[in-house]
Parts: sequence; structure tokens; C-alpha cells
Amino acid sequence: MSKVIEVIFTETKKGQFQIGQQKFVKAGFARNYLLPQSLAVLVSNENSQKIKSLQKKADKKQEDLKIAAESIKGQINGKEISFNVKTHDEGKLYGSISAQDIADEINKSYKTVLDKYDIGISSAIKDAGVEKLSIKIHKDVPIQITVNIIGDKEPIPIVRAIVEEELTEEDNSDEEASTEEAVEETAVAEETPEEPAELEVAAAAEVTETVEPEAKTKKAAKPKEEVTDASTDSEEDAKK
Repeated sequence: MSKVIEVIFTETKKGQFQIGQQKFVKAGFARNYLLPQSLAVLVSNENSQKIKSLQKKADKKQEDLKIAAESIKGQINGKEISFNVKTHDEGKLYGSISAQDIADEINKSYKTVLDKYDIGISSAIKDAGVEKLSIKIHKDVPIQITVNIIGDKEPIPIVRAIVEEELTEEDNSDEEASTEEAVEETAVAEETPEEPAELEVAAAAEVTETVEPEAKTKKAAKPKEEVTDASTDSEEDAKK
């Protein structure tokens, strides 16, 4: 594990450290860079007077910075800057908009002196749209600005979403029409009266009555044939 030592910074470097800030850093980084460049001093009893002097300078620096931040806030807070850029069909930029690009545009539009460390974004902007960003000059002076990234093409996904919605509505209409037809057919079927069971019984009875007389007629005809045969035999015996 690397050894660390505590230092107090004698200057401000945006994005890295501020004057009067105390911080633990790697010993090698302090000895090889910070101390030789007079960017920091070691926090120790020997340097106590230097540390007090640095803290006074830091307080004065913060006061001046706050005044500057309030002045800039009056110029740009709530304002908007725009970028006209080339985009892909899905709204992605060819390239990106960096923090330095935004700082340069603000400086150009409102005559300020900002740099990329004053812009509150962690990464470059790669999509068209509207972004609300913080300007970080002083912690006690909040500043906000709107960045409008205008692409040269309308994003296709929005159009596709509209088309899909229209198709869904048409499908729903077809389903509703089919459902209505099915309901109407069912209603017609229910309205058509069925023949009562009594009519079926009556029809069956008529068929039975028709069949029974025919059967009786056939049975009655048979004895007549027998009588005829008997009379014929009697006549033959008389002739003999």
C-alpha cells in the first residue's frame, strides 16, 4: 500500500485542487511534483505559519470568487444556448458536445470567462435534445443554463411509435367488428323458435296409427284366402 502524506495547496488548479485545501496525497506525488513546484506544503508544526497565511489567502480568494459568480449569475442564469448539429436518423450526434464547447458558446454569447471545469457535466453530450446544466463557479452561488442541441434530422423512433399506435388502433377496430358480427349471429340464432317437443310426439303418434291399420288389414286378408281354398276343395270332391 502506498504511503500518503497530508499537504495544503498554495495555488488553485481547476479540476484538481484549490488554494488552502488540505488533502492526503501519495508521498511520491507530493515529493516529485507538488513540493518542487511550490504547489503545496507539508502539514506540520514547522509549517504552521505558512499554513495560516495560506488559509487567509484562501478565504480572500473564495470571497472574490463568490462576487464573480454572482455577477456571472446575473448574466446567464436561466438563459439558453443552442447548437445546430448533424445527427443520425435515431438522433445520435456525429461527434459530441463537450464541456469546453459549452463554455466557449456561453463566453461567446454572454461575454463571460468560463472554462470546462465550470460546466456541470461528467461526460460529453451525444444526443440531440434539451439539457439543463449547472454552472459551478462557487458552491454558494447556484447557476443554471439550458443547452439546446438541435439535430438536422427528426428521430425515426418517434415516427415509428406513431405508426405502431395507428396500426394497433386499426387492429382493435377489426377485432371489435368481428365481435359485433358474432354477437349478432348469436342473437339471431336465439330468436329463431325451436319446434316444441309436443309436436314431435304428435308426429310420432300419427306415424304409429298409420302403420297399425295396415298391419291389421294384412292380417284380415289371410283368412279370406284360406276360405277360398277350402271351397275349392269341396267343389272338387263333389265332382268326383
